[in-house]
Amino acid sequence: MSKLVVTNIETQNIKFDSDTTAFTISNTGSLSGSGVDNFAMVKLLNATISSAVSEYVIDSTHINSTYDKYQLLFSLMPASDGPDLFYEWYTGGSVFAESASYGWEVMPQDTGGIAHSDSSQNYGRTNRYGIGSASGEGIQGSYLMMNVNDTNFPVSMCGRNNYYGTSGVHYSDMSMHGVSPAYRATVMNGFRLRFSSGNIASGTVQLYGIKQ
Repeated sequence: MSKLVVTNIETQNIKFDSDTTAFTISNTGSLSGSGVDNFAMVKLLNATISSAVSEYVIDSTHINSTYDKYQLLFSLMPASDGPDLFYEWYTGGSVFAESASYGWEVMPQDTGGIAHSDSSQNYGRTNRYGIGSASGEGIQGSYLMMNVNDTNFPVSMCGRNNYYGTSGVHYSDMSMHGVSPAYRATVMNGFRLRFSSGNIASGTVQLYGIKQ
């Protein structure tokens, strides 16, 4: 069987059979043009954290009115043992931290039921046990973010974590998250990940926009 091997592709316009207008792939891999609408998900961010930071913020460059749903993936290592992974939304360029505005339910795979829930905080929490910081530990997660711009419904997330606790035990949790319906008219345009104590030592963060 013959094959085509390509070592370098310059920026080009590409056309679908059903399209009259091509889309363009830039030399950084981003897509533009009406043909992009043929893709259900578009990668918006692929970031590597190589040195310690106190937080990681996804700003309005990536979370904005272009999409109402996003898929977030992350792999983060805490600088010290035992923190929880917190998150906050941004609105108008500032952290959204109204009192008792965040709620969540964490459901462990191993035992079933709800292991941890809260609806009284001004931040969100993703995990039920403290996260380990030894080599090969840390936390990985995948979350669907919904209603980011739809003011008829509260912004919400659902997803899954895999992580190691401070004793080296592996945990897998599913969780649901939401902002209080009292704030459903709030349009979100940013998102922050941080540990409850200490820095993010290293990690990766990816974000995809989902077409309606």
